Amino acid sequence: MAELQELRQRLSQSAEFCQAELWPLVDEFQLKHQLDLDPIKHEATRSLPLIIGGWIVSQIVESSRLTGAPRSVLGLASAAIFMVGLFLIGRELVKIARNRARAFSELQKLRHDLKQRAVRYLSPEFEFNAQSPFPDRLYKGCGLFSASYDRASAEDHCAGYLGQTHFDLIEVATYNRETYRDSKGRRRTRYIPIFKGLLFRADFNKNFVGQTRVHTDRLENGIGLLARTAQRIGTTGSKLKLVELENPIFEASFKVVSTDETEARYLLTPSFMEKILDLKTKYNANLQLSFFEKSVVVAIPHPGQFMEIGYSLKDLTVAIETLLSELVAILEIVEELDLNTRIWNKQQQKVGT
Repeated sequence: MAELQELRQRLSQSAEFCQAELWPLVDEFQLKHQLDLDPIKHEATRSLPLIIGGWIVSQIVESSRLTGAPRSVLGLASAAIFMVGLFLIGRELVKIARNRARAFSELQKLRHDLKQRAVRYLSPEFEFNAQSPFPDRLYKGCGLFSASYDRASAEDHCAGYLGQTHFDLIEVATYNRETYRDSKGRRRTRYIPIFKGLLFRADFNKNFVGQTRVHTDRLENGIGLLARTAQRIGTTGSKLKLVELENPIFEASFKVVSTDETEARYLLTPSFMEKILDLKTKYNANLQLSFFEKSVVVAIPHPGQFMEIGYSLKDLTVAIETLLSELVAILEIVEELDLNTRIWNKQQQKVGT
């Protein structure tokens, strides 16, 4: 099982790993798909005189006093010469376009392979899939978002063990479709983001049976103490009731709802609330948590690119160092929430997305 200290040590040596393991793959790809201009130069040498000659003949015909059949024959001849020239050079351009399309497809595969090798370098036990199915059950089951959406995507799923704690990390994006009419009355469709960011799920170190959710509290920040009353009324008739905790800073930042107030307090101890506040400060984001199926799910908005490698590959070493730094920073949640400290010998259980 991987340990954070080991990951940090490997991260410090990632430049050497890139030089030894990844750059040779990039060099091989670039050599294979190097643009060969010789064929098009050869066809240009043959076709350019034909194109120019056809054009010159057509101009002569236009400016001459020829009429009838001679004019028609010369006109057709000039057009034929011109078209043969275009065909010869066009044929090579089509070949180049096809080769470029093939190279782009292989570049996509290479980028995925590079990311997978980098994650496996960090820990051989980690699983990584750059193209991942959307984790519908996790997304809906954690209860942090509306269960309905019109468009969803997922990528860069990483899973494994950090110490005794099994984790899943996946980048997701969901949208609602909205139809409207523009200024000219035309019917248009746009997609409104619901959530774009990271879902991090880790085996929790306490047993629990109910549901507890920690939402960023936008309402209290807006209208102050009146929000508490509004939230209490809003949970009337729901299984999830508002839970009021003793930490005023936490209360101002988050709204907690749970099916069991006693269990919520057992999970959200004073020290654990402080750890959540530290996470919120670290990511400077509308952090949300859910205690779901023996795990804690942390939703972190991340509007930009995460674990990405540019298409040019010219800054590969920097890209890989950034990618691995981002991954280690997220995995530090296990340490920051002290999830490897097992309570009453809670057994580790592997969970999947």
